[in-house]
Amino acid sequence: EDALSCLPQSVEADYPLSDMPETGCHGRARGTAPCAATHAEESRGRHLGEEDVSMADISCSDEESVRKMDMSSDDDLALLEDEEFWCSRCTCAPKFKEPISDVLKKSHYQRAVLASIFGLEEDADGGREGLSLDISEYAEKLRPVQRIDLGCANYMAEGMMYIRDLFPYMPALVHLDVRGNKIGPDGCRHLSDILRHLVNLEFLSIFNNQVCDAGLMLLTDALHNVKSLKTLELGGNNIRSCGAERLGEYLTHKPTLVSLEMGCNHVGNEGATSLGRALALNTCLQHLRICNNNIGSEGSVFLA
Repeated sequence: EDALSCLPQSVEADYPLSDMPETGCHGRARGTAPCAATHAEESRGRHLGEEDVSMADISCSDEESVRKMDMSSDDDLALLEDEEFWCSRCTCAPKFKEPISDVLKKSHYQRAVLASIFGLEEDADGGREGLSLDISEYAEKLRPVQRIDLGCANYMAEGMMYIRDLFPYMPALVHLDVRGNKIGPDGCRHLSDILRHLVNLEFLSIFNNQVCDAGLMLLTDALHNVKSLKTLELGGNNIRSCGAERLGEYLTHKPTLVSLEMGCNHVGNEGATSLGRALALNTCLQHLRICNNNIGSEGSVFLA
């Protein structure tokens, strides 16, 4: 009974996917507030399922068809003059219609992040005459930034690689949302590099990103450096028992975390057992969402 008394005060039970809200999410459109509808849903305790995030309309070209170059070309310079290609003031990552250089792609991804930050929209539009983007020029403007919302914006693993250089300039960041970007385990490697710089982070959402066990192992290693994290959202990431075991090890050493979202994964009874035993040693976690995880009565005993 003493061990059970240490478990979270709120544990949400399983419910069918058909009961989940049919609400889409997309990156902020031009001139609109960042994901207001999404945050309104969160405030009512509703979370999106994997089927709610449709990436069909914002898919990039296949990696095999993308030309890799070290130097920018005349074709890249011509593309800079193409208004339709540039997609200015849009917080979504670029949709490349033609093979382009790494230099130009990096500039596009980084400008998309700048466009998502209030007060830097005009800076993101500027400087089209140059292919590269000198982030150090924005150091003073990035330093006080506390919130970045990049949800459902088509970054994927490649985009995470290109934007990671921005985050050392944002030591005050407390809120990072990268949900629905299909970053996968490879993207988690780059996200782990980002997290090592965000020691003041309090909220992190990686919901619906195909993280899997391999990606979660990378992330938990990096999250040990984030001493102030309070909310972690990992739902819809195909996390199984091995990932749940690693997450349990993390939870036993995370005194600040108060909310963990793990819905729509596949931790099963074995994973639930690992999490339950870890939570018995964690006295701070207050809310655990672990619905739709193939957990039977055997695993539920450890989460009761």
